[in-house]
Amino acid sequence: MAEPLLVIQSRRVVIEGAIKPAAIHIRGERIERVADHGDIPAGAKLEDVGELAVMPGIVDPHVEQADYMTARDRARTAAMIELRARQPSMTQLRARRAAEPEARCQ
Repeated sequence: MAEPLLVIQSRRVVIEGAIKPAAIHIRGERIERVADHGDIPAGAKLEDVGELAVMPGIVDPHVEQADYMTARDRARTAAMIELRARQPSMTQLRARRAAEPEARCQ
């Protein structure tokens, strides 16, 4: 039995170096084709996303990496993010340096 067809339709699909209205036909986990806007076969499940931008075939690398991380990797990544958040940025360091009186030789 064939998997059901999902059609995602948008007025802003990024394809072939342009942004244009289109309908993306998806069966299972694969894109079968990108068709004209409004090309919805009978029986297909339609997701009309209106003006939202759709980029067929683009994968969010952050999501993909997170799926394969172990609990230890996630904890380490969270710790590094927190540590970075606590460290001052270069802009903050320059502002502090500019606000400090110059060191004078005694």
